[in-house]
Amino acid sequence: MDTKAQGLEIWGHRSHNTTRGLSVLGVAWTITLAIQIAAPAFAGPREQAQRIYERIAGVPPSATVLDQMAAKTAAGDLAGAAAIATDASTFYSVTLKNFVTPWTNRDQTVFRST
Repeated sequence: MDTKAQGLEIWGHRSHNTTRGLSVLGVAWTITLAIQIAAPAFAGPREQAQRIYERIAGVPPSATVLDQMAAKTAAGDLAGAAAIATDASTFYSVTLKNFVTPWTNRDQTVFRST
């Protein structure tokens, strides 16, 4: 009985250390994840402008367009920067077309049905 009691005591001690180790690991993981999520928030105006353009137009912007959008982004005019991106021909031929296509076919998909 004495051996069993010592074994339980050791097991309880290990369990406590394991729980503490997992708790510290969980906190470290949460901090790492929070930093990764917040990282895009620290992008400069040029990076933000490039990301906006690529998402809207579907292609990388030219240097001139990127400079125009970066100036608007730095001034806090994100809608103005997005408006510049909608002037790209690829916005209408690709992005807008893919957005509307599901509304106009029977399968409600961007893919053509055969």
